[in-house]
Amino acid sequence: MLLLSCRQIKKSFNHKPVLKGTSFDLGPTDRVGLIGDNGSGKTTLAEVIVGEQTPDQGRVVFHSKNLKIGYLPQGREENIPGRDLPRGFLATSKKLGLEKVYRWEEERWEHASGGERTKLALARIWNQNPDLLVLDEPTNHLDEQGITWLIEQLNNFQGALLTISHDRFFLDQVTEKTLELKVGKVTIFPGNHSFYQEEKAHREKTQRRAFEKEKREHKKLRSEITQTKNWAKNGHEKSREKARENKKGGKEFFRARAAKKERQAQSKIKRLEKLSQSATPRPEKELELNIDLAAPMKRGRRILVLQEGKKGYGKRALFRSSSFYLLRGEKIALRGPNGCGKSSLLRIITGEDFLDRGQFWLSPSANFGFLPQEEKLPLPRETGTEILSNFSREKKEWVLTLLSRMGFAAELLDKSLCNLSYGERRRFQLCHLLLKEPDLLLLDEPTTHLDLNLREGLERALKAYRGTLVMVCHDRYLVDSLCPTQLLIEKQKITKKPLKKEQVSTPGEENLMLIETRISQILGELGQTGPHSYEYHDLDQEFKKLVQARNKIKAGKNPRP
Repeated sequence: MLLLSCRQIKKSFNHKPVLKGTSFDLGPTDRVGLIGDNGSGKTTLAEVIVGEQTPDQGRVVFHSKNLKIGYLPQGREENIPGRDLPRGFLATSKKLGLEKVYRWEEERWEHASGGERTKLALARIWNQNPDLLVLDEPTNHLDEQGITWLIEQLNNFQGALLTISHDRFFLDQVTEKTLELKVGKVTIFPGNHSFYQEEKAHREKTQRRAFEKEKREHKKLRSEITQTKNWAKNGHEKSREKARENKKGGKEFFRARAAKKERQAQSKIKRLEKLSQSATPRPEKELELNIDLAAPMKRGRRILVLQEGKKGYGKRALFRSSSFYLLRGEKIALRGPNGCGKSSLLRIITGEDFLDRGQFWLSPSANFGFLPQEEKLPLPRETGTEILSNFSREKKEWVLTLLSRMGFAAELLDKSLCNLSYGERRRFQLCHLLLKEPDLLLLDEPTTHLDLNLREGLERALKAYRGTLVMVCHDRYLVDSLCPTQLLIEKQKITKKPLKKEQVSTPGEENLMLIETRISQILGELGQTGPHSYEYHDLDQEFKKLVQARNKIKAGKNPRP
């Protein structure tokens, strides 16, 4: 039984084909992840399915009457609900962490975060009781509570799901089939994203082996064809030579031999042509995104300090009585529920906003780079070419190569940035930021509108980055691989703590190495701070806890008789 079928969907924009005969079926309980590079046509396909775009050719066939589709578009802000809100909408909003939405004032709506607006859109969709969910990047800007709720709801959802996402963790949790959209057509993988990665690697390895085998066979055949033709040519020459000597038997012998070699050569040529027609396509070389983010290490361990900080809007407090410091080279995940003040804290660090109370210090030597969550461009009225003209030739070549690798067409540089799509602007912002070589990186949802390949490339680059990183990101894979420490904003308080508490208390060889490495780091930091500073006190407390955990692990491994 099928819910819908896409049959040979074709769609072009400005004579540029995006979908080139896309076909697939969707069952009534299918859980499908739609993935592909930026610009591959994923959103276009979703819009065709929900009826927001009309295909140039092909059609979408619905096998169920009165099919209700819940559609979450990407990057489209949710309208502010009126006073008469459905009970289901309010209940769902509350489960997502949005309390008393019906009491929100205009100022509260004005400062609503991207995550809060996404939650409102999800609450609206869920209240419609759809048969099919089409979700375009649903985890963008969602906090952990929102993502956890969404995963639970989707796993209990009785209808069909088609989701576009670059969140690897989310895809693994909610999908059972993967559609890869590439060059306008889809390839089906019967499993979640992890299965897709393994199966794709296996298919590419098999394809590469077949291609190399056929390549060797083609080379051998061409060599044999050349050799056989030479033998045939030699036979004709011998035949003419025997004819001049008037030796009829020799002439006929070499003539027959030459004809036989010519037939063999023609047979091999036909075989080569047949092999060429059914040849395995050349495997595509996977794009590797290598970004050099090396930052010079400067004097002074501390790069940022906040003491007794307080921030709020109107009557609503984001955080209060909060203190923390950052050291050079630290990689920090800035975490907390939507609307808790993460983006506000980043704006305070950059000087775009200010504390209501407390003290803030940023090292005068700090050269920071900020990628905001909102659509805020460095020079919105200029073209990309004009912006890049301020840099050296070498840097321009570097960023042009990087933009090309990120799927950013060269002709887009001649457009005003205001006329680019949100995803295109986001990619240009990121490249422009990296071009400045900052030693303090402030990233607010850096993976938004980056496909899986680019996310993995960014992950490798940030691992090699030697500067200080503060990042708001809901991509769990990226955060877990990069950040050992977090700034957690909860209950109107900012707290600096290890990202994974269980690493301190869980026994094991790997954990023991992590603890001993951190102990060595703390000993070095204690030697550079005064005993009367709050930094010294925090480090001393962490040192004592780690020593206790280390001793406990060693005692467990070597129990006394």
